[in-house]
Amino acid sequence: MLAPLSTEMALQPLRFWRAFIALNFLKYLTGLHEDRLARCALVDSMTLALDNRASWYGDLQTVLTRLNAPMEAPDAWAYLPQDVEKAVATLNTAMLAELQGAINNSPKLYLLHGLRERGDGLKVLDFRHYLHVPNAAHRRAITQILLSSHSLALERLRWTEHRRPRIPREDRKCRICKEAIESPEHALLECQADENLTTLRNTFIAKFYQECPTVVRPGQGSSAHLLQAMIHEEISIKLVAKFTFEVLSIFEGLPIEGLLPGDSCIVRAVLNAMRLDRYKGTGPGTVHSKACPCTDNPGKPVFSEWTMPVYYYYYYYYETILYDFMIRL
Repeated sequence: MLAPLSTEMALQPLRFWRAFIALNFLKYLTGLHEDRLARCALVDSMTLALDNRASWYGDLQTVLTRLNAPMEAPDAWAYLPQDVEKAVATLNTAMLAELQGAINNSPKLYLLHGLRERGDGLKVLDFRHYLHVPNAAHRRAITQILLSSHSLALERLRWTEHRRPRIPREDRKCRICKEAIESPEHALLECQADENLTTLRNTFIAKFYQECPTVVRPGQGSSAHLLQAMIHEEISIKLVAKFTFEVLSIFEGLPIEGLLPGDSCIVRAVLNAMRLDRYKGTGPGTVHSKACPCTDNPGKPVFSEWTMPVYYYYYYYYETILYDFMIRL
């Protein structure tokens, strides 16, 4: 989805941008004197469009209709720049409505729903204040939370990676408390199962309400609305971004339960290899003579030629996660 790229950075979508350029050129043509050749060419183009024949003006009408901003073809010589300005306003309204609809209809972007800026009402296109956070890591963390590209279980278990099906939303539990869904608002404002996380949150809350005493307090609304209100405050966005980065760092240091399929034959084979390497001092070569723990065939080797790359991939890059699964098996 490209809508957040436009709404969060004040960039017009390319197809609307091209239409605005064409309308500005049309406005220039309508302002020319009647004896100018360019104005005569415009009149001919509009006449062809009225006859349902191919023309530049007819193509422009088709494009605007597809963008939900249809434009009529009035009398060619009576067409004025003011008429084009009305078409530009209609196109701008259609663009903002489409972008806001794309944001509001996305369940992943719920923290952007109705986001307001600086008390001026709803601004669909605006370069958001959180993008001015000077620390790149903190800015990236707050952006990931808003755009749902973070590493929390709510998003990670949505992916279908390593042949693992998507985990239902209600099963994407917090890796710390194991009870609630591991969403941004839960990780940042709700989870009480970790002492370091709770201390970090209490310190942040105290500093935040010193800077923004008028913001709604915890318990006066949903955690998602509270988080949205905190991010909305421009004066404290650096503090919120830093807190977000620190909380995500805590969660990223813990494995996500259910990230890899524990009943997979290949994964169990890798776990078996890790047991041998960790506790018996044997290397991957020894594993070739072992039987697959997931089959009834005792003579079948754990690794074949096509499974060896999988072993090295998991062993060197996902060792921490696999070790967590090894303990659970």
